[in-house]
Amino acid sequence: MEAVFECRFSTNFTQWLLKRNVANVIRHIVTRKCEGGTHTCLSKPVITQACQQEHVRIVKAIRLRMSWLHGLIDNSAMSNLKIIHLVRDPRGSLYSMDKNHLHKLDTDYFCPRIHADLTHLTHLLGSVSEPRV
Repeated sequence: MEAVFECRFSTNFTQWLLKRNVANVIRHIVTRKCEGGTHTCLSKPVITQACQQEHVRIVKAIRLRMSWLHGLIDNSAMSNLKIIHLVRDPRGSLYSMDKNHLHKLDTDYFCPRIHADLTHLTHLLGSVSEPRV
């Protein structure tokens, strides 16, 4: 996540982008008015330059665990970082995962993870001098 916020994109990331619907992955003028084809508009140099030119960067991460955010919060170069953690009703999440065959429908596994994310917030707030979460 830190690399994405800093506009450092790995080859694996750019290859993953090419397998996705451009409109759903990167919402930027570069991808909306793509005239050179997906491979051109989502090439590492193009998305890196577009990212670096933006003053505000918004990243939507699905299924990101709160415990993974310590590195971002502790990074002094990201002092303006804001995190918005949305929690979906677990019934809808489990239904969606089951419908898309992403995971076996197992409430004993997923519900404690959601609870851990919510309780981890107090640990994150305690790790920063001025709460930014």
